[in-house]
Amino acid sequence: MPDWLFEPGSPTQALLDAMSAMVFVVNEQVTVLEANRAATERLGADATVALNRAFGEVIRCTNVGLGLPHASGDVHPCGTSDHCSRCVIRQSTELALAALPARNRPGVITLHMGREQRDAHFLVSATRFEHGGQPLVMLILEDVSELAELRRIIPICAWCKKVRDDGEYREDLERYLRRHAILEVSHGICPDCQAREFPQDDDGDTAGTRFSRQE
Repeated sequence: MPDWLFEPGSPTQALLDAMSAMVFVVNEQVTVLEANRAATERLGADATVALNRAFGEVIRCTNVGLGLPHASGDVHPCGTSDHCSRCVIRQSTELALAALPARNRPGVITLHMGREQRDAHFLVSATRFEHGGQPLVMLILEDVSELAELRRIIPICAWCKKVRDDGEYREDLERYLRRHAILEVSHGICPDCQAREFPQDDDGDTAGTRFSRQE
């Protein structure tokens, strides 16, 4: 891989290193040739260690050996397990190499995290480019694992409406949503509460005005 892409101090390096998403450059064999700062920091590996290895080895996919056998007891090189044909990284890379759109494809990769395994949810985008006659693909991985967690049932008290977090009911729903999903909550009043709390208000306001954003 040429030095110009991530040449220290270059505008390209500064731009890619400023991205919070993980960025990788891979070849047709899905071997990692380059990685931005977010990728190397997230993986806890020096760039020279992460480069020139199969993508599954770099991110510690559980379907790759790395001296840590899969739950089935089998150890496979990256790209050879039964799961690899369904890998969102390989599918996105193949689409990009075929000059087909590969943007924000959702996928789940089970990763080794120390002695544990964890499902990581990603949105994957892939773009093909060429250098020196060699087709390459830039992969952008946005970790949406926290948002995926919100799809599960939120444990909320039926009376006080506090949310259980870390085993205790101690957080209100609005604060929970802001902290876990980076959401802002606007306030209004529904028709039922309008009739119950303000029975004297019969000015014909519509639901739209009742739910106008509160600053």
